[in-house]
Amino acid sequence: MELGLKNRVVIVTGAASGIGKAIAEAYAKEGAKLALADLNLEGLNSLKTELKDNEVYVEKVDVTDEKNCKDFIKNVAEHFGKIDVLCNNAGTALMGDIATFPEETFRKHAELMMYAPVRLTNLCIPHFKKNGWGSVVNLSLIQISEPTRPLY
Repeated sequence: MELGLKNRVVIVTGAASGIGKAIAEAYAKEGAKLALADLNLEGLNSLKTELKDNEVYVEKVDVTDEKNCKDFIKNVAEHFGKIDVLCNNAGTALMGDIATFPEETFRKHAELMMYAPVRLTNLCIPHFKKNGWGSVVNLSLIQISEPTRPLY
Protein backbone atom coordinates (compact mmCIF):
# COMPACT_ATOMS: atom_id res chain seq x y z
CA MET A 1 0.00 0.00 0.00
CA GLU A 2 1.39 3.41 -0.93
CA LEU A 3 0.82 5.87 1.92
CA GLY A 4 3.08 8.66 0.68
CA LEU A 5 5.69 8.02 3.36
CA LYS A 6 8.68 7.27 1.14
CA ASN A 7 11.64 9.27 2.44
CA ARG A 8 9.55 10.83 5.22
CA VAL A 9 11.39 10.96 8.54
CA VAL A 10 9.36 9.10 11.13
CA ILE A 11 10.05 9.01 14.86
CA VAL A 12 8.71 6.01 16.77
CA THR A 13 9.03 5.88 20.57
CA GLY A 14 8.91 2.57 22.37
CA ALA A 15 10.22 0.97 19.18
CA ALA A 16 12.42 -1.84 20.51
CA SER A 17 9.65 -4.42 20.88
CA GLY A 18 5.96 -5.16 20.71
CA ILE A 19 3.63 -2.71 19.03
CA GLY A 20 6.38 -0.11 18.58
CA LYS A 21 8.55 -2.59 16.69
CA ALA A 22 5.61 -3.56 14.46
CA ILE A 23 4.91 0.12 13.79
CA ALA A 24 8.54 0.74 12.83
CA GLU A 25 8.46 -2.28 10.50
CA ALA A 26 5.27 -1.00 8.85
CA TYR A 27 6.77 2.46 8.29
CA ALA A 28 9.92 0.81 6.91
CA LYS A 29 7.83 -1.11 4.36
CA GLU A 30 6.50 2.25 3.19
CA GLY A 31 10.05 3.50 2.59
CA ALA A 32 10.24 5.87 5.55
CA LYS A 33 13.47 6.93 7.19
CA LEU A 34 13.24 5.92 10.83
CA ALA A 35 14.33 7.51 14.09
CA LEU A 36 13.69 4.93 16.79
CA ALA A 37 13.70 5.61 20.53
CA ASP A 38 13.47 3.26 23.49
CA LEU A 39 15.16 2.54 26.80
CA ASN A 40 16.21 -0.83 25.34
CA LEU A 41 19.21 0.04 23.16
CA GLU A 42 19.98 -3.62 22.45
CA GLY A 43 16.46 -4.11 21.07
CA LEU A 44 16.79 -0.96 18.95
CA ASN A 45 20.09 -2.10 17.49
CA SER A 46 18.61 -5.50 16.68
CA LEU A 47 15.68 -3.83 14.90
CA LYS A 48 18.08 -1.54 13.02
CA THR A 49 19.87 -4.64 11.74
CA GLU A 50 16.55 -6.17 10.65
CA LEU A 51 15.63 -2.97 8.80
CA LYS A 52 18.96 -2.78 6.95
CA ASP A 53 17.27 -1.70 3.70
CA ASN A 54 16.06 1.52 5.36
CA GLU A 55 17.94 4.46 6.80
CA VAL A 56 17.53 4.00 10.55
CA TYR A 57 18.78 6.14 13.44
CA VAL A 58 18.46 4.69 16.95
CA GLU A 59 18.93 6.31 20.34
CA LYS A 60 18.36 5.23 23.92
CA VAL A 61 15.79 7.74 25.16
CA ASP A 62 13.90 8.15 28.42
CA VAL A 63 10.83 10.05 27.20
CA THR A 64 10.01 11.03 30.79
CA ASP A 65 13.17 13.14 30.87
CA GLU A 66 12.77 16.59 29.29
CA LYS A 67 16.45 17.06 28.42
CA ASN A 68 16.65 13.56 26.95
CA CYS A 69 13.66 14.39 24.70
CA LYS A 70 15.11 17.72 23.60
CA ASP A 71 18.45 16.12 22.80
CA PHE A 72 16.80 13.28 20.87
CA ILE A 73 14.69 15.59 18.69
CA LYS A 74 17.75 17.78 18.03
CA ASN A 75 19.82 14.72 17.12
CA VAL A 76 17.15 13.37 14.76
CA ALA A 77 16.81 16.75 13.02
CA GLU A 78 20.58 17.00 12.65
CA HIS A 79 20.87 13.43 11.37
CA PHE A 80 18.07 13.58 8.78
CA GLY A 81 17.70 17.32 8.23
CA LYS A 82 13.97 17.20 8.98
CA ILE A 83 11.20 15.48 10.96
CA ASP A 84 7.89 14.59 9.32
CA VAL A 85 6.04 12.17 11.59
CA LEU A 86 6.00 11.54 15.34
CA CYS A 87 4.52 8.29 16.58
CA ASN A 88 4.15 8.46 20.38
CA ASN A 89 4.03 4.80 21.34
CA ALA A 90 6.20 4.51 24.47
CA GLY A 91 4.11 3.45 27.42
CA THR A 92 3.09 0.81 29.88
CA ALA A 93 -0.03 -0.43 31.59
CA LEU A 94 -0.19 0.52 35.26
CA MET A 95 -2.13 -2.22 36.99
CA GLY A 96 -3.30 -2.31 40.56
CA ASP A 97 -5.31 -0.38 43.08
CA ILE A 98 -4.87 3.37 42.64
CA ALA A 99 -5.65 3.84 46.33
CA THR A 100 -2.46 1.96 47.24
CA PHE A 101 -0.07 3.23 44.56
CA PRO A 102 2.78 5.31 45.91
CA GLU A 103 2.43 8.84 44.58
CA GLU A 104 5.83 8.62 42.86
CA THR A 105 4.67 5.56 40.88
CA PHE A 106 1.59 7.40 39.72
CA ARG A 107 3.63 10.51 38.82
CA LYS A 108 6.14 8.48 36.78
CA HIS A 109 3.29 6.78 34.92
CA ALA A 110 1.57 10.11 34.25
CA GLU A 111 4.87 11.52 32.97
CA LEU A 112 5.24 8.60 30.57
CA MET A 113 1.65 8.37 29.37
CA MET A 114 0.51 12.01 29.35
CA TYR A 115 3.34 14.51 29.48
CA ALA A 116 5.90 12.79 27.25
CA PRO A 117 3.64 12.72 24.16
CA VAL A 118 2.76 16.40 24.63
CA ARG A 119 6.41 17.33 25.16
CA LEU A 120 7.59 15.42 22.09
CA THR A 121 4.77 16.84 19.97
CA ASN A 122 5.69 20.38 21.00
CA LEU A 123 9.33 19.71 20.19
CA CYS A 124 8.40 18.43 16.70
CA ILE A 125 5.95 21.19 15.76
CA PRO A 126 8.66 23.69 14.68
CA HIS A 127 10.04 21.01 12.33
CA PHE A 128 6.58 20.35 10.91
CA LYS A 129 6.05 24.07 10.32
CA LYS A 130 9.43 24.35 8.61
CA ASN A 131 8.48 21.42 6.32
CA GLY A 132 4.97 22.70 5.72
CA TRP A 133 3.80 19.22 6.69
CA GLY A 134 3.70 16.99 9.72
CA SER A 135 1.75 14.28 11.42
CA VAL A 136 1.42 13.03 15.00
CA VAL A 137 0.16 9.57 15.93
CA ASN A 138 -0.61 8.94 19.60
CA LEU A 139 -1.20 5.40 20.81
CA SER A 140 -2.88 4.39 24.01
CA LEU A 141 -3.74 1.14 25.71
CA ILE A 142 -7.04 0.17 27.21
CA GLN A 143 -6.76 -2.78 29.52
CA ILE A 144 -9.87 -4.12 31.15
CA SER A 145 -9.66 -6.41 34.13
CA GLU A 146 -12.11 -7.72 36.66
CA PRO A 147 -12.11 -5.64 39.84
CA THR A 148 -10.98 -7.64 42.86
CA ARG A 149 -13.08 -5.53 45.20
CA PRO A 150 -15.75 -2.85 44.90
CA LEU A 151 -14.45 0.64 44.25
CA TYR A 152 -16.55 2.11 47.06
